Amino acid sequence: MLMVAATFPSSFISDHCVAEAKACEQAVDLTYELNFRRVIFEGDSPTVLRKPCSPAKDMSLISMIIKSVKTKTESFDKVTFQHRPRNCNKVAHLIAQLGHSSFDTFIWMEEAPPPIEELIKKDRWSTAPPI
Repeated sequence: MLMVAATFPSSFISDHCVAEAKACEQAVDLTYELNFRRVIFEGDSPTVLRKPCSPAKDMSLISMIIKSVKTKTESFDKVTFQHRPRNCNKVAHLIAQLGHSSFDTFIWMEEAPPPIEELIKKDRWSTAPPI
């Protein structure tokens, strides 16, 4: 079920890993502001999704973003970072494309524009366990 989705301007970010890390940080910020305390963050970058869970000090290009994510997620009751291959999460890919091509921020609560809702249904069916 879609609880919240958002796009943030990102056309100024040229590095894919930095864009993924920034998207993760923005998702953490938004869910915190909305007072969600049990959260699952999904993305298609295993590198970015592993780092907030790692006790090792990060020395990568995205270290400051990861440090911010780690600090902010300490206040959640339960947080999970899950890798989803892009072909299994077309919704996130479409939302990212919208953010990359816009200079505005968009936030949807519990429902999204029809093209995104349609992809949510397809994602749900493609990942549903067999009955």
